Amino acid sequence: EVCYQSQGYTLTGRSVKEVSPDCKATVLNLSDGSGQETLVNYWFYSQGRETPSYMWHQVHLVMNQVLFQSQPSVLVRFSTSVSNSDQEAAQKFMSEFIGDSASTIREVLQSAVESSTHRTAQADSN
Repeated sequence: EVCYQSQGYTLTGRSVKEVSPDCKATVLNLSDGSGQETLVNYWFYSQGRETPSYMWHQVHLVMNQVLFQSQPSVLVRFSTSVSNSDQEAAQKFMSEFIGDSASTIREVLQSAVESSTHRTAQADSN
């Protein structure tokens, strides 16, 4: 959120929504000052856990460090332009896309985590 604001966007709305049956995301409504609106959906992924909350994501990272289970973490973010100020249509489009691709996204993230964990274990054994 801070990155968008530092790029000149104004935050006009923020909420947490269920964007697919098994996925919640933080939803940002942004304006660039020239009338162009952008809709952003994001959540965090770490060690098979997903959360739309930055705070809970940080808690998960600390727990993983304390338990010596450090894992890569990912910010999953989708954004789209909003046409004719129709936030509802933009969110419907975004939710359908996320719902259709959620299982693939999770598979790719889990594969990346497993690959990273394997490389870390090899480096530790050398």
